[in-house]
This record gives sequence, structure tokens and C-alpha cells, in this order.
Amino acid sequence: DKPVVKPAHDKGASVYQEKWKKDKSKMNHFFRKLLIRNQIAYRIFKRSSEAVLRDSLYNLLVAASGVFVIGCYEASLIAKVRNLKFFVKYSLAQMLPSIIWHTKRAPLIAKQLNLKPDYILRNLNVYENQADAIRESRIEMCQTSRSIIAGFFFIAQILHLVHETSEIRHEYYTEVLNGRESMISGDDGGMEERIIRFAGRQSDVTEYSVSQYGRHVIPIIEDPENFKHVIYDHSEEGLIPMCWHVKENCYGLKKSWKGFNIEESWGILNEKTQEKYLIIEADSSLSEQSLALGYSNDLTLQEVSQGYRHITNTLQRKNIPLNPVCVLLADEQELFSKSGGQYTESLRSRIKKTKECDILIDAKKPLIKEIVQWVKSHGVNEIVFDTSSTEYYKNLSSELKKYNISIVSEARHLPHLFYYERTADTINEIRSALEIGVDNDLVCAFLDTGEGSEEINQYGGFKKTSGEKIDYINSAEIYDNLFASVRFHLRKGREFNEIQDIVDEELKIQPL
Repeated sequence: DKPVVKPAHDKGASVYQEKWKKDKSKMNHFFRKLLIRNQIAYRIFKRSSEAVLRDSLYNLLVAASGVFVIGCYEASLIAKVRNLKFFVKYSLAQMLPSIIWHTKRAPLIAKQLNLKPDYILRNLNVYENQADAIRESRIEMCQTSRSIIAGFFFIAQILHLVHETSEIRHEYYTEVLNGRESMISGDDGGMEERIIRFAGRQSDVTEYSVSQYGRHVIPIIEDPENFKHVIYDHSEEGLIPMCWHVKENCYGLKKSWKGFNIEESWGILNEKTQEKYLIIEADSSLSEQSLALGYSNDLTLQEVSQGYRHITNTLQRKNIPLNPVCVLLADEQELFSKSGGQYTESLRSRIKKTKECDILIDAKKPLIKEIVQWVKSHGVNEIVFDTSSTEYYKNLSSELKKYNISIVSEARHLPHLFYYERTADTINEIRSALEIGVDNDLVCAFLDTGEGSEEINQYGGFKKTSGEKIDYINSAEIYDNLFASVRFHLRKGREFNEIQDIVDEELKIQPL
């Protein structure tokens, strides 16, 4: 039950692939989409109605009072005896009919009060009696007045509701794109089996994971602008909430999580104990500069720890039967100062003591391992590293020396590893190398994003032979595979310390 993991540059690699539950029934898919849209429509309508009621309550009271007073006066003109009960009943009965310029007949109201119409109602003779004609004219004026008040007020509120609905619908889409709209619940067609991914300001592996698994991944992001295209694509253009925004250094604040609803349906089943995990993954790697091989200044351990503890407290407070698990991707050798800088300890050492996360994935070793295995596949111990960054060059040289691999300045017959800040630059440099005679079998592109892999694969000029394309190593794919491997072992019911040992064993690097 443990797949064989091969280097990412091996196009025949067998990697961990998450088997999300999928219902292939088109009818069930249709009903799920219908439930989601009904839930969204209900949210918008409810907020619009509340806004209209809040803004128009005073106007409603004034209009209703006007209609009521006019109705009572109208009843007094119709009745030949004073009967307060009849006056009030008649006036209230005309409230809704007034909206459509209609009048509920007085004899029906008298009968409802068990009063004889002949006893309480006037019999007006408007053609022979001047006083009756004047009274009838006043009655019709009352009917016209209350209908004008009720009708125009009703039309005004309909227009107000339409306007508010349009405004709130725009606000809803904005909130979705900004990561401040609550997730759709499972009962209303929401996604099942979801993982929470702390992504910081930017996270290449999170973007890649979302491209693979869609809304099964819920990114917790600090800067929605950096994830704008991902949110737009996977929220169905701002329709379905799929991420949550927490400001930098605010992971421990209650207000940062207000509205973030956690569903029991998000749980991933432990096949051994039948319990469910809520998996919280955190990416503290170096986005867009993974070969800098340094410490991340984006998502910190403090932020991960505070967010993890808040979610744990929420599960306990709301009695949601999910066991939280935190998986952290970070440089295990990152140093933390203690006692005013009197001594330091590594990230791995600290986590062993504090238990601020349950499983740690080192961000540096898997990248070095992929490069080492790529070099091994060529049977050499020297490579050319083509990059514009002095920092990348020095760091990688230092790391590869530990495994008896040297980096030389120039040699066409040696493997060439290309890594530039922009994928387009990497592709362009590879083209230049091919044009001056570097064997395309010796070329490997190091990439940070899933889009980079697509660009490499789709670039027609890089085809080596029929069906084959240039080698590449993609840090986002590697990290995603490691996260998936942990989920795989959690599903199988393995203990946290056992999973940690498995991950550490997978990341061991054998020198040449």
C-alpha cells in the first residue's frame, strides 16, 4: 500500500495521487450544482432583504400608519354607528389591497365581526341626496389616497430591493475573490474531503495543488492579489467561495477567522480507526526562488502555530468530530534564537519539543535529492548550472559538494541545469544552449510552478524524439507529492511518528 516514488524528472514516475471521492452520476452532479446555486441565491436574497428592511423600516412605519389612519377615517364615513372594532378591522383589511388599488368590501368585514351590515353600514343614495354624494366622494378620495401611498411605497421598495440585490451580488463576488466569504456547507452541495492549506503571501505548491484538486484544497492566504487568477479560475469566476484571507501576523486573532465555517464533511477518513482527520497543511518554503535554499520570510512557524491552535480550539468549542493534523513544509535547519539570543535551536529540534506541528517535511532535501538523482542518471559527478543569480549558484554548489558533485563553469558534454527567476527566461536560455550545440539529452529545467511544466511540455522546439520532451524538475510538483504522501499514510491509519520516519527515509540522499 506504499507507491514507489521516483524522481519528478522521470516522466514515467509513479507518484502519490490523491483519490478524492467523485460521484460520476451526471444527475447527482446536476443537483449538487443546483444546491450550490440555491445556497448562493439565498445568501444574496437574505442580505438584500435585510438591507431593504433596515433602510426602509422607518418609511414602512410611516406608510403603514398613513394607510391605517386613512382606512379608519374611511370606515367612519361608511359606518352609521361608531364601532372602534369595525374601524380597526376595516383599516387593517385594506393594507395589502391598497397596493393594487383594491378595496375589500365593508359588508364582508362586518360579517367577519358578526355584525349586521344593515345595522352598521350606511346606505348611500348618491343620485338623490347631496350629503350622501359628498360622503361618497370623500370615501373614494380616501381609497385613492391610501392606494397611492401603499402602491408607490411598494414600488419604491421593489426598486430598492432590485438595487440592493445588484449591489450585494457585486459585494458577494468581491468577498469571494478577496477570500472573505464563508464556504458552502456540505448539506447545500459543498465539497467533501477538504484540506486547509496555509499559503502565506505566495505559494507555488498551493497554486499547483489547487490546479490538481480544485476546491478540495482551501488556501489560507495573506494577499488575495497574488492568488487572484487561481481564485478566479476555481471559484467559477467569483461564484463559489474557495479560499480564506488572513492578514499577515493575524493568525491568532479571532476576528481573522470570523465567518470561516469548518464542516464535518471536510474530514478525511482513517481507514484503521474510522475516525476523521482535518488536515492542515502549511507551506513555508521559498516561493519562486526555491533554489535559493534559504529560510522563508513569508509564512512563519508562529503564524502556523497560532492558526493551527485556533482551528483546534474551534473544533473543540463547536464539538466538530474531527481530529486536527498539522503538516508543515519548511527548512528543518532554520534557526530560532532563545533567551535573548544566548542560544539557538533548529526548527526540527523545536518542533520535537513544542509539538507545534505533527509532521515536518523538509523543504530543501527533496530538491537536492531530485538534482542528485538527475546527475546520477547521467553517470557523472560534474554539471553546469546555468543561472543569473550568484546566490543560487553559491548555495547549490555548497549543497552538491556534500554529495560529491561539482559545478563547473562551462562544458558542452556535461549535464546542464537551468534555473532563472522567470520560466520564460529559463526556456529562452535553454534554446540558446541548444543552438550552440549542447545535447538536448543533457538539458534539465528547474521550475517553481505548475504552469512552468506546462510551458516546457507544450514548447514544440523542445521535443527530443516522438512523444518525449525535455527533462525538468518542478519544486511545486515535488512538494505537492510529499503532501499527498502524508495524506496517503494518514488514510492508512499510520501513527504520526511512523509517518515522520517514512518521510525522512524518503528524503535521504545517497552521495555519488
